[in-house]
Amino acid sequence: MKILFLDVDGVLNCSVTFQRNYDRWKATGTPTKGPDFSWPLGHLDPELVVNLNPIVEQTDCKIVLSSSWRITAELPHFRGWLVGKGFKYPDAIIDRTRSSVGDDPDARGNEIKDWLTDHKEVIAYAILDDDSQDIIRVHPNNFVHTSGKEGLTPTKAQEAIDVLKKVS
Repeated sequence: MKILFLDVDGVLNCSVTFQRNYDRWKATGTPTKGPDFSWPLGHLDPELVVNLNPIVEQTDCKIVLSSSWRITAELPHFRGWLVGKGFKYPDAIIDRTRSSVGDDPDARGNEIKDWLTDHKEVIAYAILDDDSQDIIRVHPNNFVHTSGKEGLTPTKAQEAIDVLKKVS
């Protein structure tokens, strides 16, 4: 099995997402969360969400939520939000990492490591995230670093595909 560990903020939304919603609010004069908002957690950008599709199509990977959204998002709701933004493979979203407590500087990297320890059937994995500091030291060869300014671009999607195609 191939796994894509998925962050949301800075991957499926970016500064452009928030600027577009701000511009919409300024133009209408009415405060609104806008159509990209997935209550109660935040914004999902359809232009970025659809970039997940080729990753699943080309690698047949499953998705594990490693974002802070994992703490409060129920997976059925998360699947629905993504489908509403153009994601075609809701059944590919299978789990979320645990949320650790404490002062571990590599917290999310170790949460991913723990998930992998519990799932020996994983033959390849990639991590999409805009924050590297708590992941890169633990998973330097599986990390695809997105930009909070751009999110998941087609180029970054291809990088994830390339990592997932390298079977160990």
